[in-house]
Amino acid sequence: MGTVIDLALPIIILVVQYFLSKQARVWPGGILPAAFAVFFIWLMIDKDLAFFSRDVIPLILGITILCGVWINGQEAYKKKQEKELMKMRGQDLI
Repeated sequence: MGTVIDLALPIIILVVQYFLSKQARVWPGGILPAAFAVFFIWLMIDKDLAFFSRDVIPLILGITILCGVWINGQEAYKKKQEKELMKMRGQDLI
């Protein structure tokens, strides 16, 4: 059961991140990367982890992935808006 949760949790987080990133406003997509950074920094301070590469790499990797999903979601939103605008322009010409 633990491996199912270990696999499902990151997928759920990425789906939620993508959904938040496709919103009209930009800031909802930044909630999860910011929360991840704050949580990870708190974890490093609380557990007295050193700021070496093996401790910082998951932070950098996680923020990179979440920000990448954020950027892709915003691009998808812009493409959707542009497609709807082109459809509206096409209907005006008829």
